[in-house]
Amino acid sequence: MNKKFKINAKFGSLLELIKRDTVSRKELIQLAVETTTLDKIQATRFVARHIHDLKNKGLIEPFGERKHRFYDFSLIRSNYAASKVTDKATHDLLSIESQVSEEIRVLESEIKTYDELYAKYPEKRRQIALLLEQARSTQCTLIGKERALSRVISQYSQ
Repeated sequence: MNKKFKINAKFGSLLELIKRDTVSRKELIQLAVETTTLDKIQATRFVARHIHDLKNKGLIEPFGERKHRFYDFSLIRSNYAASKVTDKATHDLLSIESQVSEEIRVLESEIKTYDELYAKYPEKRRQIALLLEQARSTQCTLIGKERALSRVISQYSQ
């Protein structure tokens, strides 16, 4: 099953604290009371709301008698953990892409300055031409890196 679904961040962190896949509603409520600022009534409503939402989406099935319900969260927990890893990876890639874009902007300014100096000081053209060539080469490398990062990020977001 490869369904995309969203889970409330607080409820997701609650699911991460669970050590096994099958959990009772009472255990979830108790865990919510212990790990959040919710009182027992608020925690009961919080857990009920999210369990109801997951049941309606067909992501969990209850089993057991009415006052002793259990839920299997194995699929949700594994998908939630995988989505968090993907989100972190995407965040890291976006950060790297931003740094590379900033370096490209700096190099563009550097190249512009070299062009101005090349025209202004004809006696230093040889040295400036070498520096200009290095800057352009570095810029090409960074543009390629930025393009690759952009493509990888677009693949992650699909």
